[in-house]
Amino acid sequence: MIKIIYRITITLILLLIILTIYLSTIGIKTDKFNAGIISQIKNIKPNVELKLKDVSVTLNPFKFEINAKTIGTNVVFRDRIIKLESIKSNISLKSLINKKFALSKISISTKSLAIKDLITFIRIQNNNTKLFIAEQFIK
Repeated sequence: MIKIIYRITITLILLLIILTIYLSTIGIKTDKFNAGIISQIKNIKPNVELKLKDVSVTLNPFKFEINAKTIGTNVVFRDRIIKLESIKSNISLKSLINKKFALSKISISTKSLAIKDLITFIRIQNNNTKLFIAEQFIK
């Protein structure tokens, strides 16, 4: 009877270790975090609309958090579309356990875009005379 308990315990520990290694290195792709990421971005900037694809999720067991990354995202702000290369963020596992979705360290990288389009996009968010003049001079 004791041998059976040892075998079951060792098997469960090995499965847990293998699962942790798999989630830490390869991860999974899911769309379950899309709504949470979109709502967190809307809290920062309410007029911004994100169009997310699948989110790649990897586990960071030492910091007790999840690293989320999405590729090929579009941002729409007042009928202007900015194509993003990726959005990376960290999600605390403690917040997920408490059923509160908390993003931290949001990193956004864009695809190459024209400087005039970038100035126009920034000007829509922060209407400034300097940006208007820069937009008029750049072709």
